[in-house]
Amino acid sequence: MLQRRDLPKHPSSTVPDSLQTASLPVAIDCHNIPHDYDPISLTTYRCISRSGKDIVNLIPRSRDDTTTERRPAFQLQNVGVHFSGSDHPTLADFSMLIERGEFVSIVGPSGCGKSTLLKLIAGLIQPTVGSLTSTSPTRADGSINRIGFVFQHPTLLPWRTAAENLRLPMELGKSTRSVQLSEADCSDLLEQVGLQRSDVRKRPSELSGGMQMRLSLARALATGPDVLLLDEPFAAVDDLLRLRLQEDVRRLHEQRNLTTILVTHNLHEAVFLSDRVIVLSPAPARILSTVAVQAAGPRNADFRESQHCFAALKSVSAALFRQSLELDRVRDIRSAQSQMAASAKEQL
Repeated sequence: MLQRRDLPKHPSSTVPDSLQTASLPVAIDCHNIPHDYDPISLTTYRCISRSGKDIVNLIPRSRDDTTTERRPAFQLQNVGVHFSGSDHPTLADFSMLIERGEFVSIVGPSGCGKSTLLKLIAGLIQPTVGSLTSTSPTRADGSINRIGFVFQHPTLLPWRTAAENLRLPMELGKSTRSVQLSEADCSDLLEQVGLQRSDVRKRPSELSGGMQMRLSLARALATGPDVLLLDEPFAAVDDLLRLRLQEDVRRLHEQRNLTTILVTHNLHEAVFLSDRVIVLSPAPARILSTVAVQAAGPRNADFRESQHCFAALKSVSAALFRQSLELDRVRDIRSAQSQMAASAKEQL
């Protein structure tokens, strides 16, 4: 029987009441789902056998119901990025799909191209070859995919108050909304990220490091973005604050129905926050593994200790271990090539 397990319903999924008690074959398992079932059209309901054992996590939705189906937000096709002065490309023949409403984390070794991917999506750099397509719909005001970007450091203007820092993106973007973002609106934004309304007139020097990072997050949300890009935003804060910020970011992602992409070296953080974790190889980056994170409840302290969290963490760790072996192999090859080149030069 299909039973509801008090699971949070996926925002893009609908299940008719008539299906909540529908009989399903006991033989179904996650490896025998018919080929014509679209994984995008799945809901957070479980198929339970008559013995009460979980058979699959997700039940396909009717293909006739496409009104709430997830759709791509960004698609990278055969993208290459080669910076001048570098002997090797950062990205080569790289393809990736990000769906609208997803929270995706990208992990991999330093220098493999994680931050480069964020800059590509943000439009800060252009691919040397290949294409990056944004497939999100145009808004009523004609804009497409407003993007909020949170960097590793707060990057606040020290002479501006919190409210003035919040208005900065609209000013730089030549938006009329900077006039409409009142002090009360700014105070509301500060509350959403865990700051006090009274902080609205404070300058960065009057805020702690964690408060500055929260203000940076509020600034990224000030334009009402569709997409939130996070480039190791919690790397410089203490562990306890990091855990709180993680829960705040996940909550905001769900409340605002954002498409969120996080670059991090912290595997626990990647698994806790994400719907998917993408593991990259050393540069030129390629996708070694994509790990789906299943969550049978809200992302909180209980989830951190759940079997779903441990299973995903194990899969990501295994992929990174394979990647470290590949990294060692690449280093050995490059070392051998350097030695051969030096030897040939000496012979000349």
